[in-house]
Amino acid sequence: MRKVLALSTPCFRHLQRTGPDTELPVARLPFLRRATAVRHSLSGSHKDPRHTGAPLRRAFCKAPTETVAATQTLASTTVAALELEKDARSRDEEEDVASGLLLGELLAAARPDAGPPAPPGLRPGERVDRRRTVARPEWQALVAGTSRAVGVGTATPVPGPDRRVFPGSFDPLHDGHRAMARLAEEIAERPVEFELSIANVDKAPLDYHEIEARAAQFGGRPLWLTRAPTFLEKLALFPASTFVLGADTYVRLADQRYYGGSAEAAMAAARRIAEEARGLVV
Repeated sequence: MRKVLALSTPCFRHLQRTGPDTELPVARLPFLRRATAVRHSLSGSHKDPRHTGAPLRRAFCKAPTETVAATQTLASTTVAALELEKDARSRDEEEDVASGLLLGELLAAARPDAGPPAPPGLRPGERVDRRRTVARPEWQALVAGTSRAVGVGTATPVPGPDRRVFPGSFDPLHDGHRAMARLAEEIAERPVEFELSIANVDKAPLDYHEIEARAAQFGGRPLWLTRAPTFLEKLALFPASTFVLGADTYVRLADQRYYGGSAEAAMAAARRIAEEARGLVV
């Protein structure tokens, strides 16, 4: 069993999880919800949301042999993992080391230039493996909600009409995606631009680790990073455009689950897509 300290400023949680892939959503969700609500300025004229004085919440679980702390701020995503020597400490001693890791990451989130102090009481051979992804300013604007789209290798810096857009989560980008893009380019006789939303109606929002890793898959192919989780939001960003869709995405376009369970809203959305999209390549 592992203990994960999923730390999110302005709040943190101390929960039982399975590893870095599961504690990051716990860390980032409160922050991203807060950032969306605050819409704080990136110019520095407003306080950073990690210093808003939100209450801290904590719940304890059994001590394991690995402790992971994940922090999500507007500036970065960080995961710190520490594997403890098995049976070398009492439960209380393991709790002390875990708490030291947590507090060190909290300090580093508040003062990133200083770096985190080492947890007290480490034994020979124990070390903290820390991975930090510092966000580019345009990624920060997406997370903060002050920007709706960022182009990576696109012909224009802002989205617009009459595009050939291939939306998806691309986790990972695979040969099927590449074959679909090639086929769409042959049909449309124009290059396809991929679109990856950092927010998703079915999944947790992306942190900066994931944004960096998924964007790197495209190897210079035109890519839009957006905050457009629904198809109607994508259509608003890329009006009168042709969209490349997998069959699974196509059947969800009028699924009532994505329209508050309303059949009328789903039908209205289908009509709007039919009227405003230039075409769908499925």
